[in-house]
Amino acid sequence: MRLFEEILARAGDGGEIGHAGAKAVFLGGRCAALENVRGIFSFSEQEAVFLLARGRIRVTGEGLRIARYGEGDALVAGNVRAVEYSEGE
Repeated sequence: MRLFEEILARAGDGGEIGHAGAKAVFLGGRCAALENVRGIFSFSEQEAVFLLARGRIRVTGEGLRIARYGEGDALVAGNVRAVEYSEGE
């Protein structure tokens, strides 16, 4: 996917999680890129929760903002501390 290719080309330390067709890439505390997002459940400067086909992805940190959102992709910028997947609605 083009969004991930752009971000990973500039990435430092980071990690990746995936489940049920969804994917999240955590990049060195600077941002989190999400794939196969169905919607935004909640958002604040400390937490962003995205809906997936099965479950949710929760991004926590400080000074968070949604830098990009559309076509199933989302990019959360700011001081990202953790990215967690949870099952269920």
